[in-house]
Amino acid sequence: RMVNVLAGRVTLADQIITSDYANLAVVPGRWAYRNLEQLINGAADSMRVVKALLKPLADDYDLVVLDSPADEPKLVDSVICAADLVLVPLIPGPEAIAGWQQVQDICKTCQISPDQALPFLNMIDYRISLHRQWLELPPTELPQLLASYIPFANAVERMSVTRRPVAEHDVGDLAADAYQGLWQELNDYFR
Repeated sequence: RMVNVLAGRVTLADQIITSDYANLAVVPGRWAYRNLEQLINGAADSMRVVKALLKPLADDYDLVVLDSPADEPKLVDSVICAADLVLVPLIPGPEAIAGWQQVQDICKTCQISPDQALPFLNMIDYRISLHRQWLELPPTELPQLLASYIPFANAVERMSVTRRPVAEHDVGDLAADAYQGLWQELNDYFR
């Protein structure tokens, strides 16, 4: 249980399981992890909890990807403070700008450089005029907006059912190409 991890009785490494994919291990999102927000609230330095959990893994893993629910603010804060790079998926609309501004504020608090937080458009539906407008002329509040975006697609939804990457079960699909484009843009950004 996560309470045992935070109390030091077990490590995060004890929670890692191998996957069916080479060089990919995961920490499953079990019910106990959903309570991490409450445990973070009780920590002396809540902004540094996730960083402390990840520190022992540094020698064994080249890349750790954290997916944080936006509706748990203390967890989001702690994840951002632990990150070397923050990718922020945004669905076009006024709440996206407000959410992006909140992320920037957290980055400042965590002393994360502005170029380490990158927004990208997500769940783009070409039938919605606002989505098309943001693709053609992104809001000025998003100067770091990545050119790559992820479309709203059944292939993305199927990932949770097939438990396989979209590129594996929907080869050549627009969403598979979009994820590949996002990955390539990130690689190019950091060269």
